[in-house]
This record gives sequence, C-alpha cells and structure tokens, in this order.
Amino acid sequence: VKIWKQEKQKHDKIKKETVKQLREKISVAAGNMYNCAERRDKSSLENLGKEFENPKKNASCNYGIGKDGKVILIVDEANRSWCSSNAANDQRAITIECASDATAPYKFNTAVYQSLIDLTIDIMRRYKKHTLVYIPDKGKALKYQPKEGEMLMTFHRWFANKACPGDWFMSKAEEFKNEVNKILYSEAPMLKPIKPKEEVSIPKDEPVYTM
Repeated sequence: VKIWKQEKQKHDKIKKETVKQLREKISVAAGNMYNCAERRDKSSLENLGKEFENPKKNASCNYGIGKDGKVILIVDEANRSWCSSNAANDQRAITIECASDATAPYKFNTAVYQSLIDLTIDIMRRYKKHTLVYIPDKGKALKYQPKEGEMLMTFHRWFANKACPGDWFMSKAEEFKNEVNKILYSEAPMLKPIKPKEEVSIPKDEPVYTM
C-alpha cells in the first residue's frame, strides 16, 4: 500500500503505542488507534489500505490487523498516521487498527489478539523498549512522560467520543500489558523488576553492627 502523501515525518521520538479497532459491517468512520475504520462488507487488509489511501478520508494508521491475524503496514513507522484524532499523540505513537466483532463490546478474536501481542513485542524490540506502560486513568496517562525503555499505551477513545477500542479490549488492557512485558522480561532478565522475597525489620532496641 502506498504511503499517503499527506503523512508527514514524525517530529517527536516515538514513545507511545495507540490501539484502535477495525469494526466489520459498519460504514467507514473518519477517525483514528484501536477502533476506527468500519466497513459494511467483510473487512480485509487490502480494503483497509485502499480506504486509507484516499486523502479525502482523513484517516489512516501505521498498522492494520485483519480478522485472520495478518498484519499490514499502511503508513511507515517514521511517518505520522491520522489515527487517534489527536495530532500530538499521532506524532509520538505507532498506531494499530485491529479487526473486532461488529457489535459491542467489540471483541478481538484469538488470532487478532495474539497478532497484537506479537506486533507490539516486535515494535518494542526494534525500538529497544523493555516495558509497556498502561495507566487506566486518562488524565494521569496523558501527563505521564515515558522513561527510557518504556512505551506508553494510548487509545483512540481518549481523544474522540468513540468506543474505540471497545470495552472488551479495555477490560483486558492490564492483562495485555502483562503478557507483553512477561515475554520481554524473559528475553532480558536483568530488566525484570526484582522484589524482595520478604521484608526484614530490625527491632528498635536491637543494636545494629557495621563493619
């Protein structure tokens, strides 16, 4: 799929990953990350690419995931997509359209969900990120500045009045984050947060010896 002429180079360093869903059997919506392009007929990655290739649509995404789990690159990662209804977010995010059920809660099937995990991990590996951050509170999330090695999840519904992604994915966002991080940490054990097995407390009256 040709890169849309109006897509411009990202100004900001990529720090976010936004999620949007491709609803089947609904009219195409001019919007944008885990929720937006909608079609009445069977959705396909080719059709999605063709829809977004038209500048009049004012919509696009970096990646699309079809209902069979196949992934297509629509807008190169180096370029901004018109996806989340927020220019500042799109400048800093890699945006992903995911095929979902046609009705609420807009569930992703197993193939789509697994491809989303795999794609997220692939992106984070290439950008040398080791921790995916999910903050449920929109206000806190948008104020959060990702630390070195982190990638922040954002959602189309945070910037537009849309169930995008639907409640199904939002209810699994924490689990999704944990699944991604578990794999990333297993590849680089030194990055895994270490928690003490037990806390050790010293009684106030007991002397402490140092050498």
